Amino acid sequence: MTTPGGRTLFVAENFPPDLGGVESFHLAVLSRIAAAARRDGVSAGTLLVPRRARDWIRATCPELEAAFAVPDVEAGGRSLPEACARFVATDRHDVVFQMRASRRFRETLRAAHRLGIPSLTYVHNLTPVFEQRCAAFRWRLRTSAHLCARVCTNSRYMVRQLAKVGHRPEHVEVVPLGVDTQRFAPPVARVPEPGPVLVTVGRLVGGKGHHRVLEVLPGLRAAFPGLRWLVVGDGPLRDELRAATARAGLEDTVEFVGALDDPRPALQRGDLFVLLAERETFGLAVLEAAAMGLPAVVLGGSGPEELIEQDVTGSVVEASPPAITAAIRSWLDQPERRRRAAIAARALAVRYDWADTTDRLLRILADVRRPAPGS
Repeated sequence: MTTPGGRTLFVAENFPPDLGGVESFHLAVLSRIAAAARRDGVSAGTLLVPRRARDWIRATCPELEAAFAVPDVEAGGRSLPEACARFVATDRHDVVFQMRASRRFRETLRAAHRLGIPSLTYVHNLTPVFEQRCAAFRWRLRTSAHLCARVCTNSRYMVRQLAKVGHRPEHVEVVPLGVDTQRFAPPVARVPEPGPVLVTVGRLVGGKGHHRVLEVLPGLRAAFPGLRWLVVGDGPLRDELRAATARAGLEDTVEFVGALDDPRPALQRGDLFVLLAERETFGLAVLEAAAMGLPAVVLGGSGPEELIEQDVTGSVVEASPPAITAAIRSWLDQPERRRRAAIAARALAVRYDWADTTDRLLRILADVRRPAPGS
């Protein structure tokens, strides 16, 4: 892996100690870049993060601070977006990598464009802009991503969505998220459970599909006594989902685990992973479950279906209770099928190593930085 060099500016607003797939992506990629820089004895570049993340890096990841310059750009009462735009204008870089498309950082891209500094941005998720009238105009106004030399995203599904807001497919690079397959590995042995265990990992927000699982649980519980559903995550719908669970008389079936720094203990208990989100752009939780040998049931029409080999590592289903119920029942009814799927899911996950993700990004950065022929 070639290190990007000390004149690369990385902007990562979403970073630990906050939890989430985007935060995991940023930490994994930047940690690998830092390791390569230390190996080569060079600077990894400059990293701009919120002050709370900078404090976390100092306390928890000194190897990042050793490899990157991590200035306190929020000093003097400035917000991070304002400080980033000023930093780009005053401290010249070869390339700017904005690690998440955001209206808060559009001025950073505009400042880079004015100075002739090539930029790259990564689009992780959808926003309401994609469904609004004049979506392409609104997206350009919101993010200024059209000023970038290249746009990256995490799935072929997102390439199609970005085409709606004016990004030509040849201008968009698919760089999927990855998984640490040493850390996420099938358990040597499982603790026996009184019945089959479904697991869902994800924030308790609209669109993640938790209500769809609740809808089919009564029928599944009748077919599988002792069935449990572990819900890992927290969010604004927590109280609403707990109330719906109580109304359905499912309090002895649903276990709200809460947000976990490490979801592996919950995944180790599972027989089947279920994520019924309709507009999920990638599905890192599906990939982590696969690495631990769990088949998954997901909805068709968005990113997670790209992580499923139909009827081999899981099932892609339509968003109807009968289809969801039938898919879950078919997996819970067939232990031998689940054992075969565990091996296949693990093999699929191994293809999504963070090393490949990092290498792809660094190749793109090098290409963006490289002067055009004859310049």
